[in-house]
Amino acid sequence: MNENLKCICGKKAKRVNNLEYKGMLFKGWKCECGETLVDPYYANMYLKYMKLKRQGKATAKIRKVGNSVVLTIPTVIRDLLGFTDGKEVKFELVKNKLLVEV
Repeated sequence: MNENLKCICGKKAKRVNNLEYKGMLFKGWKCECGETLVDPYYANMYLKYMKLKRQGKATAKIRKVGNSVVLTIPTVIRDLLGFTDGKEVKFELVKNKLLVEV
């Protein structure tokens, strides 16, 4: 499967995994002319996340499972960040905030 797209400049835009937009990284395409296109799936997930945030629903719940504490997050955030069951993430405490690194 060819992952290149034809750019508006006429050249081929190549598939990349590191398009930055508003502090987040997305999959998409980038042409040598500088034109970029975010993958529509991830653009849609980002819009859903922003809608949750505007509605004040971008929250997580903490619950106890056995001897562990589990932080559940909305599905749209899981999909946007590519979380899968069993995926290991790093975290750090920064000024009373929990920073999770994918």
